[in-house]
Amino acid sequence: MVVALLFLGLSGVFAQKTVFEKEKVIDSISVPGTEETFALYLPSSYEPNTLSSVIFIFEPTARGKFGVEQFIQASERYNHILVSSNFTQNFNKDNFDVINRLFDTVFSTFSIDEKQIYTAGFSGGSRLATTVAVLTNQIEGVIGCGAGFSPNAPETPNPSHTFSYVGLVGTLDMNYHEMYNATAYLGRINLENELFTNGDPHKWPEPKQLSKAIGFLELQAYKKNRKPKSKAIIKSLYEEWYRDGQEAENRGECSKAVEVYERLRRNFSRYYDLDSITAKIKSLRSKESFKTEEKLRADIQTEEDKVKNVFLDRIKKELNAVSQSTRFKWWKKELEKFRKKYSESDKLVLRELGARIENMLFVAVVENAQVGLRDKNMKKALYCHHLLETMQPEKVYPQFLLAKDYALANNKEKMFEHLYLAKEKGLTKRKYIENEEAFQAYKNDPEFIEFLKGLN
Repeated sequence: MVVALLFLGLSGVFAQKTVFEKEKVIDSISVPGTEETFALYLPSSYEPNTLSSVIFIFEPTARGKFGVEQFIQASERYNHILVSSNFTQNFNKDNFDVINRLFDTVFSTFSIDEKQIYTAGFSGGSRLATTVAVLTNQIEGVIGCGAGFSPNAPETPNPSHTFSYVGLVGTLDMNYHEMYNATAYLGRINLENELFTNGDPHKWPEPKQLSKAIGFLELQAYKKNRKPKSKAIIKSLYEEWYRDGQEAENRGECSKAVEVYERLRRNFSRYYDLDSITAKIKSLRSKESFKTEEKLRADIQTEEDKVKNVFLDRIKKELNAVSQSTRFKWWKKELEKFRKKYSESDKLVLRELGARIENMLFVAVVENAQVGLRDKNMKKALYCHHLLETMQPEKVYPQFLLAKDYALANNKEKMFEHLYLAKEKGLTKRKYIENEEAFQAYKNDPEFIEFLKGLN
């Protein structure tokens, strides 16, 4: 079911009811009549009685302050108010209701320019950011990081939408190819978009990367006369993006260089004579290395999809089995073969493929476990976390998750088994154990107290 999202009260200028400090992240502003809160940042140039642009940031684990912090550099550069809820997160069925209440609060508190409303998010928050743009049809631009669109057709962009979209994704991110496919789709429906890539795994882009990429939305605002042009920003963005192309050329990455130079031509031809850029593109495209790189990228995506589906199908099959084994013989054998071929390869593109698949498996297993815990299906959660233990036998995190599972299942013996394994593998901070709700029932247990003594 599609839930309506509505912007209310955008027709006038509101007097700010409370004075908020500028250039400071305020992490817990209340949404009236609820327990909900949001984080806020006002740039140094903010003026209460002047219409302002705003970015609503969706952090997938409801860390509003953390979400806002990623955008401070962009906020100061382009003069955006930043807002991020502490209550929207992955798997929250109430996200739309929370967003509507957040909209009401922000639009009745600040003077917002209705033609400069943006949404942004990472991972599941990225999908939510695009969904909000689709359902409201009142968003000027979307900043999507590390994931594309909602899988629900009514929440997917279509030719009736007019917002601009800038995507950011790392070459080690399991959604790397998805983001390329998403922006290619937006191009086919004539929706303005750009995609910026980096060398990251599945994580929020660095603030500097966000600031550079959000420059695309700034250029769109100039193009649509949403705000006065800044020659200084136009010049600095051109120079930043041009350096990216030069660096790609210097590394011998013809395909990447062409991608960057074509971005320059699309966005700056209205400001500069770019005949030299056009000549560069033509020259690079004629090289055999460019053709080889383009073919390799297509081949890698095909191979990656094939490998990914083998693993995902196995997870689905085992989750649906009547008896879920935790011996994982198949997994141990297949992961060993997979890592020899990809993760430990001498070829960078194969190592990147390996990293994306391992990243994908981690997220798939953790998210399936979260669904199991939400549905009080401990069998499903334990299967997933034991599989994660098989995938990452030397890591602390799987042991910590298993200890939590067994604590919730009232299995004290197994809980302590995995707590001590976590300690053996590097757990040192007692706060992670003390602050975890699953362990509260054991806080007065002598053995639990003794275990905590060994942590800092």
